Amino acid sequence: VTATAAGVLQVLELRSPVRQRASTSVTVSNLLDTAVLLTCECAHTQVTCPTTLEVPARGSASAEVFFRPVLVEAGLDVPLTLRCAELGVYLYTLRLSATPAGPERGLVFNVPLGSKEAHVFKFTHFLADKAEYACAFSQASEEFAVQAAVAGHPAGPEGNEQEVEVTFEPTRIGESFRNTLMVTSPVGGEYVCPVMGRCIAPKPQGPFTLRGGAGGVTFKNVFGSETEFTVTVDNPAFVVSRTEKIPAKQTKTIAVSFKPGAPDAPSTAKLLITCAQTPTTPWVYYLRAA
Repeated sequence: VTATAAGVLQVLELRSPVRQRASTSVTVSNLLDTAVLLTCECAHTQVTCPTTLEVPARGSASAEVFFRPVLVEAGLDVPLTLRCAELGVYLYTLRLSATPAGPERGLVFNVPLGSKEAHVFKFTHFLADKAEYACAFSQASEEFAVQAAVAGHPAGPEGNEQEVEVTFEPTRIGESFRNTLMVTSPVGGEYVCPVMGRCIAPKPQGPFTLRGGAGGVTFKNVFGSETEFTVTVDNPAFVVSRTEKIPAKQTKTIAVSFKPGAPDAPSTAKLLITCAQTPTTPWVYYLRAA
């Protein structure tokens, strides 16, 4: 009697969107009077299976196989092998398919003009090795900003959560800004996150206290070019420069001095800053002299 090696016993299809998990199982029967221990092997890094499978005497046992892809794949065949000295080799083919994932939960910003807000986008890195992810937006943006790259650190079976900070600094009131954050790695895959921002009127700030007759308020030019701002105050006892030229995206302290008049004269004021881009929507700062 001549025994030959068995071929592929079965083709098992595993299909899943990237970063989700699909599973199947293989069952081995043991006709011997003693239990046997099989080793299980699959070389694909996104396939996990038990390292060993114990099958009782005259019984059967099943090994569950999981597939959690990180890259899109179409019909990739990889071998799954179970073996032991007593029963020989059991060879299966895993036919792996991975489809693109949908977008992640979006980030929403609601920011007054002149302010900046930061939100964190979280994603899960599933590789056992470190990977570098590039961070960028699908469209060039003056309002949204993100770091150029983030490292995904080695992860276990359930992955390792990573964070990317996204900031929104709008330049126009009343508009909805939309973009798409892309976090990509040639080995770790792609994460897509919609970002939406809305710009509202500046919020009044203060009161700012002037001590010893002098002080100031910090103001940032959020626009993409040098801008001339007009500064006015509703109490003549508070003295300011009428105009201030501030470079793009730069911050400047607007100097204010207080020259008291009559003893019962008011020692509070409202300072307004306007420019050609926002002639009817000023930045408002409340002042008081101490």
